[in-house]
Amino acid sequence: MPAPLRPAYREARQVLARLHGLHRSRLLAAASGGPDSALLVHVLAAAAPRMGFDVVGVHVDHGLTAAAHDLAHHARAACDGAGVPFFAVRVHVQAQGHEGLESAARRARWDALRAAARSHGAAWVCTGHNATDVAETFVQRILEGAGRGQAAMQPVDGTTVRPLVGLTRAQVRRIAGALQLPSVDDPMNDNPAFLRGWMRTRLWPILVERFPSADLTLARAAGLAAADRDALDALSLDVKTEHARAALARLPEALRLRALRGMVEAARGGPLRTGAEAVRRASSAVVARGGPTRRFKVGDTWLVVGTDQVRAQRAAAGDRAAPSA
Repeated sequence: MPAPLRPAYREARQVLARLHGLHRSRLLAAASGGPDSALLVHVLAAAAPRMGFDVVGVHVDHGLTAAAHDLAHHARAACDGAGVPFFAVRVHVQAQGHEGLESAARRARWDALRAAARSHGAAWVCTGHNATDVAETFVQRILEGAGRGQAAMQPVDGTTVRPLVGLTRAQVRRIAGALQLPSVDDPMNDNPAFLRGWMRTRLWPILVERFPSADLTLARAAGLAAADRDALDALSLDVKTEHARAALARLPEALRLRALRGMVEAARGGPLRTGAEAVRRASSAVVARGGPTRRFKVGDTWLVVGTDQVRAQRAAAGDRAAPSA
């Protein structure tokens, strides 16, 4: 194994060791064409024979920039250099509702990667996210008021695996450079018109100038947030769409907020990334004495705080009126 690869290999092994049933399984490496994914492919190729799994590389072509061809070319070159089978998928990006282009591209990419994992029989999708990516996401979601989303981008999240999160972006680039891995930067990543690009080019240089270890410190904070989230979720009420108001009122606020949010997510059948303020107002209404039934709009769902019960109910399309008690 080349000496420059060893630090990344050690970090990746610690993450991969968490996967149950890894032996004789298949991993899909998201090959973007950038230095992070080039290093990811080579690390997984080095670990595969030692840990008993195999790897396929998949590149998702959004077709959004003139650099799309270069990205695909370098993704293939990185996989070829590591001896990893390579596949390319073309997707059409179309924003839905109030979704921006950046979010739409992310959704299309993940849909394509998960579909590719199913078609290639891969148990996990591995990405090249590093500690700096984790820190940026942590700060972004705090500023956006995402609440529980602060704990995003953990090393292992369901079937998503991030073997390089123990390394900063600077470390990844130094290793990739020392190994002379083929890669090219996606111009969208540094485009300040997009939030992530603005953070990377405008905010982050100022932050690390004053706090050189900001990326590792914030990545650790994201890990602690995840541990807190998991502990509190385990203590909160079973997720239902309706609860006794008195039982909710007796809970500590941190657990009550999670129970209310869980009710909303159960009613809408999916995770909730907005509406934190409405959930807090509903929580205050739960513990208030007496008063009429109150209704709070949380995204596309209503939280109805009645005299004895609290329930969550999906809103109809275009519905601006609260449901009846």
